[in-house]
Amino acid sequence: MLNRTTHGKLFLQGLTVLIACAYMVACGEAVPEMPSQSTSESPAASQAAPEETAVPSDTPQQTAPAATLKPEDAQKLEASVCEKMDLLLGWGEGTAGSSLAVVGAAHDIVQWCDDAQIRNICPSEVDCCIEKWLGTLDEESYQNAVENWSAVKEMAAGILRKDPSLKPMLEDSGCDYIESESAEQHWTFFAGRVDILIEK
Repeated sequence: MLNRTTHGKLFLQGLTVLIACAYMVACGEAVPEMPSQSTSESPAASQAAPEETAVPSDTPQQTAPAATLKPEDAQKLEASVCEKMDLLLGWGEGTAGSSLAVVGAAHDIVQWCDDAQIRNICPSEVDCCIEKWLGTLDEESYQNAVENWSAVKEMAAGILRKDPSLKPMLEDSGCDYIESESAEQHWTFFAGRVDILIEK
């Protein structure tokens, strides 16, 4: 049997615990919970939100397909192509005014390519217009066009890179450098179509 001293100590300890619990309840403190049974997932894994699949920011965007023209627009394009390609005729290396002629032709064709947004037109439509123009040439005019086309391409490259040495000739022909950022893309497309067809 417990003696009175031991019994008194146990009573005081129990009373102290009861007082402490009552104090915690009065102060609104939560009684600590016992850890739950462990699961196969860690706490960090169970609380992690599902990740969303990120779309790469550098994914190239698809460009719109080249436009197929309506009949009336195709006729206008044909007329424009023939008008610009005619700039290759009637002059040549060593003839009077050939320097200004090549500058003017190169500038006008490059500017027209950009204005017409020629790169956005179906290549077959452009090819058809170039072929029709070539079909109007006799042998002499064809040779003249082939020779001048090489000179025009070289001049166009200088205009697009803003070659300072071309400034006087541009001013004499009433032209200037082409500032449009898209001009080179449209010119490159058109020149590539002409290269394929004019050398057949």
